[in-house]
Amino acid sequence: MIYAYELSGGLKIQAEGKRKSFPHPNDLGILKEKIHDFLPTLGIRTETTLFKKVMDRLAFLDQEDREMVFCIKNFIDKKLSNIT
Repeated sequence: MIYAYELSGGLKIQAEGKRKSFPHPNDLGILKEKIHDFLPTLGIRTETTLFKKVMDRLAFLDQEDREMVFCIKNFIDKKLSNIT
């Protein structure tokens, strides 16, 4: 979450020129599913406290924050796909 907060400043500047709409930004279920599947990719196991806290706190995100999380996830996906 700290990384998301820090990156949000840069994302806002980047998004001013063109704003992307991510699929289903209001659907918490889809966001939770994507993050649930994604965190283990980063080495965060499902039984850890960190994993549970991240999953619980997703419910408190507003639409703009959900879009930011989608954006960060997509960015990390692209970076990881370049590595493999």
